[in-house]
Amino acid sequence: MSPDWSEMRQLSGRNFLADTEAPNRNWLPDYIHPDDQARVTAAINEAIRTKSIFELEHRVLRVDRQLGLDVLASDPATRCERRNRGMVRCRE
Repeated sequence: MSPDWSEMRQLSGRNFLADTEAPNRNWLPDYIHPDDQARVTAAINEAIRTKSIFELEHRVLRVDRQLGLDVLASDPATRCERRNRGMVRCRE
């Protein structure tokens, strides 16, 4: 993810979420359920503003386009995020 979370840089979805290898500025509508997008955006913005750790369970659009649940946790201070499968990504 870009530092302001406006762009997903790369994602290995592990057959749960669709992979992306090219930068994607449409990641929110592409991956997050429409009813959860405002809540996800608010949590991200608050974490960036306060430089605090956050964890948020939200619905996602799986690779098969069905609904699934994911947990997004991030520490903006270290610029690292962890997904529910133990994957850790650090932003540039």
